[in-house]
Amino acid sequence: SFKFGCLIPFQVYINTDPVVKRSLTNWGNNSYNLYVQFHKDADPMAIENRVRDVIKKRSAENTDFEVTFLGMDRWHLFGEFENGKSVSGDIVYVRIFSITAIFILVIACINFTNLATAQSQHRAKEVGIRKSIGSARKNLVTQFLMETVLMAAVAFALAIAVVEFVLPYYNSFLKRNLEIDYSNPTVWMSAIFIISITGLMAGSYPAFYLSSFRPVAVLKGTIAEGTRGALARKFLVTSQFFFSIVLVLATSVTYLQLNHLKDRPTGYDQRNLLMVWAGDITRHHPAMKKDLLEQNLATAVTTSSSPISAIYSYQGDFSWPGKSEDQRNNIATISIGYHYSETTATKILAGRDFREDHNDSASVILNEAAVKYMGLKDPVGETITSDDQKYTIVGVLENAVMTNPYGEAEATAFFFETRWANEMLIRLPSDKNTVEVLQGVARIYAKYNPDSPFGYRFADQEYAKKFATTEMIGKLANLFASLAVFISCLGLFGLAAFTAERRTKEIGIRKVLGASVSGLVALLSKDFALLVLIAFCIAAPLTLWQANEVLSGFAYRVSIPWWIAPVTGLSALLIAVLTVATQSIKAAGRNPVKSLRTE
Repeated sequence: SFKFGCLIPFQVYINTDPVVKRSLTNWGNNSYNLYVQFHKDADPMAIENRVRDVIKKRSAENTDFEVTFLGMDRWHLFGEFENGKSVSGDIVYVRIFSITAIFILVIACINFTNLATAQSQHRAKEVGIRKSIGSARKNLVTQFLMETVLMAAVAFALAIAVVEFVLPYYNSFLKRNLEIDYSNPTVWMSAIFIISITGLMAGSYPAFYLSSFRPVAVLKGTIAEGTRGALARKFLVTSQFFFSIVLVLATSVTYLQLNHLKDRPTGYDQRNLLMVWAGDITRHHPAMKKDLLEQNLATAVTTSSSPISAIYSYQGDFSWPGKSEDQRNNIATISIGYHYSETTATKILAGRDFREDHNDSASVILNEAAVKYMGLKDPVGETITSDDQKYTIVGVLENAVMTNPYGEAEATAFFFETRWANEMLIRLPSDKNTVEVLQGVARIYAKYNPDSPFGYRFADQEYAKKFATTEMIGKLANLFASLAVFISCLGLFGLAAFTAERRTKEIGIRKVLGASVSGLVALLSKDFALLVLIAFCIAAPLTLWQANEVLSGFAYRVSIPWWIAPVTGLSALLIAVLTVATQSIKAAGRNPVKSLRTE
C-alpha cells in the first residue's frame, strides 16, 4: 500500500513550512492522514468511542466533526463513507461479479436440467429394471445426484486448467498479479462447496423426475412425458433467457452511463494542459514562467497546490455571514497563482481572477458549489473567515470536476498563497509539435531545478484514468453477458436438436403433405420464440426499474433511451431463433422416406 523512495521525519515539514506548524493546533484542518496502530489486545470500538468527540471538545469553531477509524483491511474495498462510517466502495464490483457468476452458473445448471429431463426416456428402462429388482427410490435419487456431482467435479478440474491457461492474459488485462493459492485450505473448501451446490442444483430435478417412473409403464414402453415435464422445461428455458436479458440490459445501461460521464463538461479545457510537479516552484516560478512565455512554449502559466485532476486539502474552520449551525463546513482549499482561470480555461462567473495589479494576500475566490453551499446571493465583496484570518471574495469560478467524475463538484475556496504551491499548470500552444514543446519545457525546468527530475502529466490523460477501473469492469461485464447468452444458446441448441429428433416422423408427414422448409422451421421455432418473449417481458421492466434506481444515486446520470429495451429484446429473439433454426433446417431438410419407412 505504501510506495516511497525515502522517509523523512514529519518534524522537517513542521520546521520548514509555517503553514504546517500552524496546522498542528488547527482542529478544523484535515490535510494530513493519521495512522494508528492499536495494541493487539485493544478493542478498536472502545478506543473510537473514547476519542469520537475530541474535535468537538477542542475546536474553537462550532463543529459536529467526529473521529472514526478505518481498518487497514477495509482500505481498498470500503473507501466510501456515509455519516463517518465506511459503508461501500469497490466491494460493490466484487458483489456485482459474484452475482453475475451465480447467474451464469444457474444458466448452466438450467441447461443440464433441461437436457437431462428431455432425454429421460433414454434412461427410463434402466430405472424400470432397477426398481423391479428392488432398488428404492432414494437409492436412485442418490445415484443420479452422485453422477451429477461427479460431472461437476470433472468440470471443475477442467475449469482449473482453463483458468491457469488464461490467467496470464487476464492479469495483463487487469494490470494485476492474481494467482490461486492451492495450499490454502479455504480454496479447497470453497471448491468442494461449489461442486456440491452445482451438482445438487443441476441434478435435483432430473433425479427426482427420473426416479418417479413406474416400472410397469416403463417396461411396457407406454411412458409419456406429460404436460408437467414440458411445462417445467419451458419454465427453465424462460428463466435462462430472463437471466441473460437482465445481464445484457444491465451491461448496456452501464456502457451508456460511462460514455455519458466521459462526455460530461469538466468546467475546464483538458486539451494541451500540462501539470508539472516538484522542484523549487515557489522561488523560481516567475523566472520559469517568463522563459516559457518568451520562447513560445506556453500560452499561459500558473501555480497551484493541487493538480487540476485532484484536491489535496480540506478545511473545516470557515465562517461566513448567515452560516447556520447545522452546516458541516468541510470545504476544499487550493492555493493558486496569477492567471489561473486563463490557464485552465475555467470561466469567471463574477468578479475577477488574482492579478498582479492587486494585493490578493487577503483575497479568496469561490466556485459555484461553495457559493451555493454558503448561501451567498451576491458573493463578490463579502468577507469569510478561515484559520482566524479574514478574506474578501473577489471572484466566482465555474464548477470544475476535479475529483470524482461521478459526483457533484466540491465546494472549493481558492487562495493566493504562493508558499503552498507544488504544481505548475502550463497551457501548451496547440499549433506546435507536442514532443518538441515538451523538450523545451524540460530544458527550462532543468535550468532552474537541476536537482529535481522533470515529471509531468497531461490533464486529459489524468481525467481518463478516473474511468480506468469502470472501463475495465465494463469490458468484463460485456464478456460475462456474452458468456451468459452463449451458454443459453448452447442449451437451446441441444434442446432444439432433441425436439427435432422427437418430431422426426411428424416433420416427415408434414413434408409429404406439402409443408415447406420455411414453414417447418417456423413451426419448430415459434414455441422457443414465445418463451424468449415472455422472458423479455419479465426481465426488461425489472432491470430498467432497478437501473433507474441505481442511476438516481449519480449526480450526473444518463437518461435511459426508449430504444434500449426493444433492441435488446429483438436481439435476444433473433439469436434464439437463429440457434433453433440451425437444427430446424437440418430436420426439415431430411428425406421423409427415411423417417416414415418404418410406419
